[in-house]
Amino acid sequence: MEPIKTLTQLVNILRSRGIRRRVAVVCPNDPHTEYVILRSLREEIAEFLLVTDVDHIENAQRLHSPSPDEAAALAVQLVRTGEADILMKGLINTDNLLRAVLKKEKGLLPPGGILSHVSIAQIPLYHKLLFFSDAAVIPY
Repeated sequence: MEPIKTLTQLVNILRSRGIRRRVAVVCPNDPHTEYVILRSLREEIAEFLLVTDVDHIENAQRLHSPSPDEAAALAVQLVRTGEADILMKGLINTDNLLRAVLKKEKGLLPPGGILSHVSIAQIPLYHKLLFFSDAAVIPY
């Protein structure tokens, strides 16, 4: 297989494989999060469960939640129960989201587990995609 060098190639591969993950988005009330959701819907690579009190994105299921903390708890529950595959952060403070993720009985982290994440960036003058992890979670 040829290396994936652009985000467009990555999207094309996902689409060709028919992979559509269900993403629970906590507080998708900002332009950047909206853009990702709308583009992913257009590219047909994901389905979304929006945990929010705002009805502004069509073609996505909305779950009403009156506060960011309750939205985070509900989105974590959706992932924990298998109703969603991925948890995505929108316009919510990181500490509010992590509180729900790390909650002992109802969070996503198993006892003794380590929290990690990975991000992908396409840098115009770099020859391939750049993957990096734990940019703010594990600083050492």
